Amino acid sequence: MSSVNDLLLWDRNFYSNKIGKGSLVRELGAHGRLNNGHPINYGLGLWLGEYRGLKTVEHSGGTFGYRAELLRFPEQRFSIVVLCNIANADVEGFARKISDLYLEKELRSEAAAAARSQDYPDPSPFAGTYLDPRKHMIYTFAAANGNLTGWGSQLQRLGANEFSDLVGNPIAFKNTNGTMTATLTLQGETFFSGNRVSRIELNESALAGFAGKFHSEELAATYEVSVVKGVLTLTNGNQSPVSLHPVAPNQFEAPDLDGMIVFRVSGDHHVSGLTLFSQSARGIGFTKVR
Repeated sequence: MSSVNDLLLWDRNFYSNKIGKGSLVRELGAHGRLNNGHPINYGLGLWLGEYRGLKTVEHSGGTFGYRAELLRFPEQRFSIVVLCNIANADVEGFARKISDLYLEKELRSEAAAAARSQDYPDPSPFAGTYLDPRKHMIYTFAAANGNLTGWGSQLQRLGANEFSDLVGNPIAFKNTNGTMTATLTLQGETFFSGNRVSRIELNESALAGFAGKFHSEELAATYEVSVVKGVLTLTNGNQSPVSLHPVAPNQFEAPDLDGMIVFRVSGDHHVSGLTLFSQSARGIGFTKVR
């Protein structure tokens, strides 16, 4: 909905402060507060964090067909705009890789961080996919060369079982009775807490039980779910099909929707509908119409 030139003007206003009678920039850069008074890293539409020792202000976004990111390093007056016309582009990761090139001398050395990480155990036991049953959110982490990665970037290590997300919030891993749990905390409040799950393999017959047409009165939209070459797919009108990957009984990850599809299944295995959960909206119900 914008362009690099427009976003350049928006970026410059954080320093010239011409819009909003002097108060807009201050209000945008202030930490939000929950109802209980706890401050959080989210302000008025901006994430306030840090990357490799430097303060950052950013936000990403997208929907069907595009992804966008504006990452600012305010103290360095350096900003990165990433606009991609593909829905699964890792815009946050691209922005950080660009900052690694241009701010190499000012960013905290990754070599120093790696050296500190050598004092901690191998992070491989933390790798995997985690499902938060409250929000139906999925986080996936991978381990390689002694580092843990998430959201397309290497995560800073804070301790033996603790890492930092891309904006400085702690992610703690805990093994309880053989079950690994990942918990992301925002200013003392639990944002994500899920157990590691194993990928489920379903044959075409089992997948076919979820097929059908599902309608949402709220969105005035109809999703068609079908099995294509052994993969459950979701089609919305003329949009490209979205692959659904099973992660739990009746729950499927939909990466291109940035969320989860949860099918409503009765005791006799009858599918009556589905519910869409995404980063931007939760609990959108669809009723099976055919």
